[in-house]
Amino acid sequence: DELADPAAQIRLTTLSEYPGAPAVVWFEMVQATVVQALETRKDLLAGLRHQPGARGERLEAELARVQALARDELRRAAARLGAEAVVGVTMSTRLEPLGGSEVNERLVLVDASGTAVKLTQ
Repeated sequence: DELADPAAQIRLTTLSEYPGAPAVVWFEMVQATVVQALETRKDLLAGLRHQPGARGERLEAELARVQALARDELRRAAARLGAEAVVGVTMSTRLEPLGGSEVNERLVLVDASGTAVKLTQ
């Protein structure tokens, strides 16, 4: 339940200050790294080759899912400190090949970081 989870209330921004609410307490940098395997069977790819954009859409959806996991981890790290927001958030997403003959496996690596802050006294 989102209301029961304090981390769900943590706000994220790429800006150096949260708009309209200057930080009153600056905590430390928080970071999150999520690594997920992305597996695509060759026979699935064969069927998708005839559908324009299908492979790209599937990959985009998977990347968005893993990025959301990283943002959630960042929120949890900030909540452990008693923060209300994370400012200066940066994210990096990489695909690393693993190889294999029957399965085209890749690792999706997402790094996220920012500074945890408290916006109220």
